[in-house]
Amino acid sequence: MHKAVTTLGLIMAFLFTQKSEAQTSPQDIQQIGYLLSDALLYSQQYIVPATDAAVYQASAAWVMSPKKRKKWDVNLGLHTNIFFVPKADRTFQIQNSDFQFFEIEGATSATVPTALGNDNQVYLVGELGGEQVRFKTPEGINQETVIYPYFKEE
Repeated sequence: MHKAVTTLGLIMAFLFTQKSEAQTSPQDIQQIGYLLSDALLYSQQYIVPATDAAVYQASAAWVMSPKKRKKWDVNLGLHTNIFFVPKADRTFQIQNSDFQFFEIEGATSATVPTALGNDNQVYLVGELGGEQVRFKTPEGINQETVIYPYFKEE
């Protein structure tokens, strides 16, 4: 999720740091709209499997004892959650026809990782105001199994 937010932030920073001209053409404004639309489309496909995983793991609540604790009793526990990343949630397909602004550099389609996928990357390119916009797709965590331990106090 952090990578997708960073990616969208970088795109916005790019847009606001470009040469400032006295007049922006309607075509440039339309292209900016297309760029944002493509960024949102890509971000959604990239991030949704990770948000699903977070929901699954967050719903795996652990109870250390069904008994009511006595006053001043404290229990500490070390718990571990394991999430096996489904193969279907590791990658997704993109095609040039999916985008209004970007094209896949050197290809018409590509398989790219989700946030839970591998570290394969491709470049998406477009043109805005006569200058090339080149975007490197974000990597995934590149793990088939996500394991994380945590302490819990009751």
